[in-house]
Amino acid sequence: MFKQPKRRLLKQVSGDGRRDEDSMNMADALLFSACQDYAERAPLRFHTPAHGGKLSFDPAALDLTELPDLDSLYESGGPIAQAEARMANFYGAGSCSFSAGGSTLCVLAMLAPFAGRAVLFDRNAHRSAVSACVLFDIAPLWLWPRDGRIAPDALAAALGAHPEVAAAFVTSPDYQGRISDIAALSRVCHARGVSLLADGAHGAHLPLCGNNLAPLALGADVVCHSAHKTLPAMTPAAMLLHRGASAREDAKRWMGALGSSSPSYAALVSLDLCRAWMERGGREAFAFLAAQVRAVRAFAASAGFAAPDEPADPARLALDAASAGQSGLAVAAHLRARGIQPEHADERCVILIPNWMHTAADFARLAQALGTLPRARAPVPPAEPPSQPETVMPPRQAALAVGESVDVSAAVGRAAAEIAAPCPPGIPVLIPGELIGRVQAELLQKAGIFRVKVVK
Repeated sequence: MFKQPKRRLLKQVSGDGRRDEDSMNMADALLFSACQDYAERAPLRFHTPAHGGKLSFDPAALDLTELPDLDSLYESGGPIAQAEARMANFYGAGSCSFSAGGSTLCVLAMLAPFAGRAVLFDRNAHRSAVSACVLFDIAPLWLWPRDGRIAPDALAAALGAHPEVAAAFVTSPDYQGRISDIAALSRVCHARGVSLLADGAHGAHLPLCGNNLAPLALGADVVCHSAHKTLPAMTPAAMLLHRGASAREDAKRWMGALGSSSPSYAALVSLDLCRAWMERGGREAFAFLAAQVRAVRAFAASAGFAAPDEPADPARLALDAASAGQSGLAVAAHLRARGIQPEHADERCVILIPNWMHTAADFARLAQALGTLPRARAPVPPAEPPSQPETVMPPRQAALAVGESVDVSAAVGRAAAEIAAPCPPGIPVLIPGELIGRVQAELLQKAGIFRVKVVK
């Protein structure tokens, strides 16, 4: 990992080439200090990015730009295009477009061709999908997932009731690692001439996991993956995959319009290195990782944690703390006190994202920490899913309407004028145009959001 001097921000170089040893102190750079302090505490990282602070190259040395020999991301025809073609071949795609703007940019680009049309979404969609509805005046129809998954019969019924729908957008795997039946969903969509789009941001590693559950392999037409979430790539390295090769030109056009004109070459390089690593030894690395995850899941199950419903990501640890009579927030605090940093926690669940660099000793340390949890209370059964809020105006109309910021407690019964999506996981509690109910207000307050914008 590239490390800065411990007590200095950067050693500045003067015009005559001399280093200024008295340059800015770390205390002058608060974010740098916070990140440096975290890195120096060296917790056991069970969170993104998956490289865990260790990269095979120096990002600063390769922080470059569009030079004659280095290609241009949105008009790629040289080494970037060649790297994208090799990535497409690895995933079995017709084309691949690299993103230095995360899966957010990919989601926007995959939905842009459906501007002004109706698209069916699962209500577990990332906030970027809602942003696309606002930007492109997409008319969303919402399907509420069952335990994180969209059922094929529910999709078929919705498409039958709404023949105007041009595409269906699903999330698989979701943040907890739950995987939808993409093969069945794709058959439903294709029988009606509808495109199946999949947000696979958390599933870039799935082709490495034995029974390939990656959305593209199972029939999805367009898929995005965030490589940095589960593979050795820099944040925010991601990719947009199309089943057909002809979609690449439009994908590049939209990504160029929506993304930064100065993409990170270090992130792009990390994508190319990531593909090479996957081809060389990725399957073996994830076979080891999956075996360790299974062992921790078995240990957690012996302590009362409910086992995940299959099919599930074999490399994700989503601990249902409430089923074991624990608070997810308390379990996360317990782990942090023992030098283990999870990805996310809420009242019910703790999410840990292991990577292939974690050793058997690391997983044993995690199991030991789980084994020393305080005495459990009675298990808490899963809560009933919230009722679907009433939509009173299209998202674009609500987001562009005259609005006002009010306390969350005063927003009940008003129409939301913004997206409110605590991140992680970035799933919207509020979507522009939906009436805010008491359940949504309580969720926002628990997430530390106390003011929202509503339509006047």
